[in-house]
Amino acid sequence: MARSIFVDSCAFDALFKHGIEPKDIDPDEFKLFVTGDVLKELNDIPERPEEPGKKAFTDRISRSGEIPEVGYFGFGSNSYGFGRGILADLSQIEFIESTKDQLGKERPSGNPKNFTDQQLLSHAIVFAVLTAEPRLGNKVLMDKAVERGATVIRMIDFDHGAETFAEFLRRHFPAKTVA
Repeated sequence: MARSIFVDSCAFDALFKHGIEPKDIDPDEFKLFVTGDVLKELNDIPERPEEPGKKAFTDRISRSGEIPEVGYFGFGSNSYGFGRGILADLSQIEFIESTKDQLGKERPSGNPKNFTDQQLLSHAIVFAVLTAEPRLGNKVLMDKAVERGATVIRMIDFDHGAETFAEFLRRHFPAKTVA
C-alpha cells in the first residue's frame, strides 16, 4: 500500500532546486498530496527573477493534479466532500482541538497564523508531511504532533549526491511491517 505524504508549500522550493518531478515518484510506493491552504500559499508566491522557472514549475505541479488536493472529509468551509476528503483519525481530531490555542491572529487569507502548519501536522500523525523548514508551526505545535507519532520529513536532511529522492523518502518514512 502506498504511503501518503502531504507536501508543504516550502517543499516545492526544494523539489525545484533538486529537479525532482512528482510524476517520477512510484505511485505504488508513495502518494503525494497537497491541502487547499498550501495551494493558496503556492498561488501567492510571486515570480522572482533570481529563480527563473520556479513559479512555472510550482504552478504546473500544483494545477496539473500531479499532486492532488486532499483534506479532511466534512461539510464545513475548510472541509472536503466525497472523492477528495479523508476521514480524520481520533488522534488527529484531538491534536487539532488541543492546539487551537497555538493559532495566532487571523491573516488576510482568513485563516489564523499557524493554521496551515497545524493542518499539515495533523495529517503527519497518520501519514507524513514533507517540508523544507526545520519545524512546522511553533515549537508547541511540532512537539505535540511528534508526541502523537507525526512523521515530518525535512528536505534539509536530503543529500542529493548520496541518495535518490525515493531512498530519502524510504529512510524517513519506512513501510510498516505487518506481523
